[in-house]
Amino acid sequence: MGMKRGVVRRADVLGSATPEMIWCEAAECLRGVVDALVFPGHVAGYLRGHADSMEFHCARGAPVEVQVGDVVNARAGHLAAYAREPTVCWQLGIPDQHRRIEIAAKRGLFAVASWHEDESEHAKNRRTPGLQDARAQIKQGKVGGIVVAELARLGRNSLDVLDLIERSHTEGWRLVALDCNLDSTTPCGDLVLDALRFARRMEWRKVPQPRRRPAARDRHLASPNRPRPVPPAVVDQMVAMRSDGRSYRAIAASLNERLVAPPTDEEWGASSVRRVLRTVRGDARAHEPSG
Repeated sequence: MGMKRGVVRRADVLGSATPEMIWCEAAECLRGVVDALVFPGHVAGYLRGHADSMEFHCARGAPVEVQVGDVVNARAGHLAAYAREPTVCWQLGIPDQHRRIEIAAKRGLFAVASWHEDESEHAKNRRTPGLQDARAQIKQGKVGGIVVAELARLGRNSLDVLDLIERSHTEGWRLVALDCNLDSTTPCGDLVLDALRFARRMEWRKVPQPRRRPAARDRHLASPNRPRPVPPAVVDQMVAMRSDGRSYRAIAASLNERLVAPPTDEEWGASSVRRVLRTVRGDARAHEPSG
């Protein structure tokens, strides 16, 4: 809306923040959230438009109607620091996330009372014992909230993150995300969280997540023209099932039920079973029509 971005910084003293500063900072923070998460197109469009309207309020000098009574006390509280293994290679690893949180803590924005993390085995699913431990610390009254280096680390996708933001509001605990300068206990953060809570109530579809680009040394394995090799033990099981008279479809169904990795990105089928068995020397039945 004609405003130069990045010219207004967070006020060092809460009382010195003017409405114009709060509106402009909230607009920048909300844009940072949109850049940090993968949203459906209509949700991202709403949030960007809301950020533009915040800059319009900044230009008009509109008053800010937020509740800031607990901000000063919350700043003196202790937080649980949470780090999570990224799902893509270009995001910050756990050591770098720790480093950024420590730097922010030294600036006096918060105090870290405990550290929690989830490594690679929990990066893509809901089994997040580290995050659950951090929330348990909040329920026990040991900490006043959670701080993360990257907002995206709070969930598998943007919908999970907004669900947790909604819980932070209803349960009354502080949430700090350093990458987008989000602090739920500041006037700026209160405005941003209002917009995010409304976005959570919009109609949602499945949100695609960015896929890791394979390294040069294993791109040939990811190519659809180069199937992955099938372990010898799996081949022996397939030969045994075929010798027992089971059809290709029955063998494929058995492999899929046991979550055996197929040679391509698609699941096991009669044709893929037949191709594997044709490579086995001496398997006379592999050349028969699929049953």
